[in-house]
Amino acid sequence: MLEIFVCYVVGTLFGYMAFKNMNRESIITTTLDTLIADDYVRSWEDEEGKIHLYKWYETDDNKFEEEENEKDDTP
Repeated sequence: MLEIFVCYVVGTLFGYMAFKNMNRESIITTTLDTLIADDYVRSWEDEEGKIHLYKWYETDDNKFEEEENEKDDTP
């Protein structure tokens, strides 16, 4: 039982020391970039270069239809 506790403490300390310098924002950015690249998360990029995420049941066609409706000024 003591060995399990010692291993838990040593593992926790190692994890803390190994990852304390990693920035949370860089971890999230890297994770999202990987998920987008592997098509687990759907996204599109607007004219300004901002990446927008959308739900799986939303299709690319819906996104473009919404953009056209926003630009259409006819009554």
